[in-house]
Amino acid sequence: MSSKARWKGIDPDIPPESKITIDIADRVSEICSPQTEIPINERLRELLKTNRQEIAALKISEEIVRGKFGEMEPEEALKTAIRVGLAVVTEGVTVAPIQGLSDVQIRENKDGTKYACLFFAGPMRSAGGTESGFTVVLADHVRKTMNLSTYQPYSMGDDEPERILEELRMYERYQSFQFKVSDESLLQTCRRLPVEVNGVDTEQGKEVVTHRIRGEKGERITTNGLRGGALRVLNDGIIGRNKKLYKLIKELNISDWDWLENIQSDQDSSNKKTKESTIDDVISGRPVLSVPEIPGGFRLRYGRSFNTGHATIGINPASSAILGYPIVVGTQVKMNLPGKASTISFVDTIEGPRVVLKDGSLIQINTQKEAEKLKDEIKHIVYLGDILISYGDFLENNHPLPKSGYVEEIWIQELHRQWEEHKFKHPKLKDKLPISYFTDIDFDTAIELSQKLSVPLHPKFLYYWDRISVKEASKLRTKLTVNNEIIRTTNDQDTKKTLELAGIPHRIQEDTIIITGDDCKAIAFTLNLTNTEKTEPEIKDTCKLLSSLCKTEIKEKSAISVGIRVGRPEKAMMRKQKPAVESIFPINKDGGLKSDILEAIKPKPGTSVNQIHSGKISIDIVNSYCNNCDRYNLKSKCDTCNKPT
Repeated sequence: MSSKARWKGIDPDIPPESKITIDIADRVSEICSPQTEIPINERLRELLKTNRQEIAALKISEEIVRGKFGEMEPEEALKTAIRVGLAVVTEGVTVAPIQGLSDVQIRENKDGTKYACLFFAGPMRSAGGTESGFTVVLADHVRKTMNLSTYQPYSMGDDEPERILEELRMYERYQSFQFKVSDESLLQTCRRLPVEVNGVDTEQGKEVVTHRIRGEKGERITTNGLRGGALRVLNDGIIGRNKKLYKLIKELNISDWDWLENIQSDQDSSNKKTKESTIDDVISGRPVLSVPEIPGGFRLRYGRSFNTGHATIGINPASSAILGYPIVVGTQVKMNLPGKASTISFVDTIEGPRVVLKDGSLIQINTQKEAEKLKDEIKHIVYLGDILISYGDFLENNHPLPKSGYVEEIWIQELHRQWEEHKFKHPKLKDKLPISYFTDIDFDTAIELSQKLSVPLHPKFLYYWDRISVKEASKLRTKLTVNNEIIRTTNDQDTKKTLELAGIPHRIQEDTIIITGDDCKAIAFTLNLTNTEKTEPEIKDTCKLLSSLCKTEIKEKSAISVGIRVGRPEKAMMRKQKPAVESIFPINKDGGLKSDILEAIKPKPGTSVNQIHSGKISIDIVNSYCNNCDRYNLKSKCDTCNKPT
C-alpha cells in the first residue's frame, strides 16, 4: 500500500524506507547488510530453528570469522561478526549493532600481542543491559576463535581502569544509571575484561580532570570527554547484571568468566539499601510505595496466578485502592529485586493490607469493594499486604531467593505430607482436609489438624510475632484477659503499639481494646492465656517462645519487604513470549522449543521400556472439586449437580 502511494510522486523518494521482513534472520540481514554485504539470512534461519538466540549468535559470529561467507581482513571480520551477533540477540529491532557499536579494532599490547577493542556510543543504550553486556562476551568468544590475545589494561603505562572510574563518577552527575556500583567492583571488572571497552565522547563539554590524555604515541584513550556508551555497558550491562549475565555464560559453556560471579553488584547489596539510597533517583510525581527492609512494606510471596508470570507481579487490589490507585493493572514499577522492573496485576487470593482506622481499630482488608468503602476512614497503614513474584523471575535474573514468610501454599504441602503418614491413625480427619491452599478454614479445624497431624499453625491464624520482641510478647500475655471468647485489655500506648506491630485485628470501645472471633481464639491459644501461672521458659526467639507455650509450632509470618516505586507508565508494553507459545491447546512441553502442536502429536518414548505414545499428552489443566458430588471437575460448575466447584 505504501509503495502504491509513493508511486504518485508526491514524496521525494519512490521506494518506502521501511522494508518488509518475515523473521529475525531477515531483520538481521537487512540491518547489517549495508555494512556486511554477506548473505547470512538463510544460514541464520537454520541456526535459529534448533538453537536459542544467544547460541545462534555465537555460531554465526564464529562462522563469519572462519570465512564461511567469504574472506575478509581480520579487523573487518571481527567487526562484522560482533555486529551480526549483537543484531541476533537484539532481534534486529534496535540501532545498537550499527550506531551503538560504532567501531571494532584490533590493537596491540606493549608486548606486541594483539587484542580486540570495542568502541561504544550512546545508542548502545537501546540494546538493553544484558544484551550490551553479552556483546563483550560475544567479542571474547570471537577473539578466541581468531587466536587474539587478551586486553592488558596497564601495558601502555596508563591507569585506564582508574580513568574509567573517574569518568563514571563524573557521568553520574549528569546522567543516571540503572545500578549503583562500587569503585572496587568497577576497577576489578576493568582489570579482568579480556577485551577493551572503549567509546566515543557522548557528553559535549564534559571532561575528566585527573586522568587526561597527554597526546603521546601509544595512548589508547584518545579523548578527555565522557564515553557514555562504554560506561553504560560496564555499569548497567556487565556489573549491574552480573548474576544474570553469568548465568547465561554458564548455560552457554563459555570459559574464563568465572570471576564475574564474585563481582559485588547493586543486586547483591539490595537488602542493605537505606531509605535514602532507594529514593535518590525518584522522579517527581512517581510515588514510592514500599522501601526495602522497612517493616510494613509489601511482603514477598513466591508464586504465580493465572494473570502473572515473567516480569509481571501481583498485589491485592485492596492495596492499590487504599493508596488511591497510584498503580493499576499494567502499571510499570521499579523494584529492588529480583530484576529491574515489572508490570502490575491484581490477585485477590493473596493477603491484603492491614490498616488502622480513625477510631483506632485495626482491620485487614482483602477486597477492593471493602477498601473503597473504608478508604476515607483509614488513619494509617500498618502492613501493605503481599506482593506475588514468580520463582522464574529470580531464576531469570540469577538472584538469590530471600526467605519467604509462612504462607498457605507451604502449609498445605506440609499438611498433605503429614496426612500420608497419619491417615490410618486419624481417618475421620479426611473430611476436614482443605482441598487447596485458598480454601477457607476456621480456627477450630486448623488447631485440630495442627495437633493431630503435627503441622504448624495455619498461616491465617499467624500474626507478625517475629516483629515483636520476647519481652513485648511476655508483657502482652500479662495484659490480655480472655472471657467468653472475648479478649479485653486497657488501651494504653505500649499495648496498642505491640498489637499494631504484630498486625492483630482489634477494635476500640471507650478505653478498652477488644479482640473477638477467630482472632480471639488464635491469640488466646498462641499466648496460652488460660495458663494462670503465666510462666515462660528462657527463650530469646519470639516464635520459639510461643511454640513452647501452645505446644504447636508457630512459624514466622514476615518475609522481606520489597522496594517498589512507580516507573514510567508510558513505557508499559505488551510482553510477548519468545517463541510464541501455543495457548489454545495445552500441550505441556511436548511441543518442543516452539510449542508446536504438530510436534506434540509425533510418537515419543513412553515411560516404560519400548513403549510409545502418539497423540496422547498428560497435562494438568485445573484442580476444581465439587464438594457435593465428591469428584474433581474441569469446569467452574459441576457437570452433575450444576453447583459451583
